[in-house]
Amino acid sequence: DEFIEIKGLLDARGRSKLRKFKKFYPEEFSKLTVIISKSNKANKFFFTKLGVTSIIYYEHLVKLFANKIIMGIS
Repeated sequence: DEFIEIKGLLDARGRSKLRKFKKFYPEEFSKLTVIISKSNKANKFFFTKLGVTSIIYYEHLVKLFANKIIMGIS
């Protein structure tokens, strides 16, 4: 089992929910992988400080799967 969280904007409410997830569901939290943008240093700092050990950068996924990702048309 694995839990994957994709985060763009991480506001106070989102940070609070993640802290509660860690507190009340420690076993599940240990299986958490987050996907964030490499350019968002605040998110990386928060997740590292929270103890998330599996952080994947969105930009890396785009490179790996560019031929399989369909980008939205604006």
